[in-house]
Amino acid sequence: AASLVYQPNMSVSEYLEKSGGATKRADSDSIYIVHGDGSVEKFADGWFDSALSTTVLPGDTIVVPLDIERMNPLVSWTSISSILANFAVTAATLNAIGVFN
Repeated sequence: AASLVYQPNMSVSEYLEKSGGATKRADSDSIYIVHGDGSVEKFADGWFDSALSTTVLPGDTIVVPLDIERMNPLVSWTSISSILANFAVTAATLNAIGVFN
C-alpha cells in the first residue's frame, strides 16, 4: 500500500506506476477507484474501454485487489491439511463413541 500526494492530470496508470506497480498476485483486470464522495468506479484499461475518462481527484483511493485464483500454494496446503485433520479427529471421535459399530 502506498499513499501519494494528489497531482492534477495524473492518470490511474501513472499513480500505479509511482506506487511501485502491481504485484504478481494482483488482479489487474479488477482495479477500481473509490472516490472521495463514496462512489466506486471500475478502472478500464483496454482498447475498447474508457480509461481516458477515468479521473482521479483529491481523496480518491485506487484499489488493486488480490487475484484469488493465484493463491499462495502454502496457504492452500495449510487450509487443506487443517480440514483433513479436523475430519480425522471427527471420525476418530465418532468411532470412539461407537457410531460406526
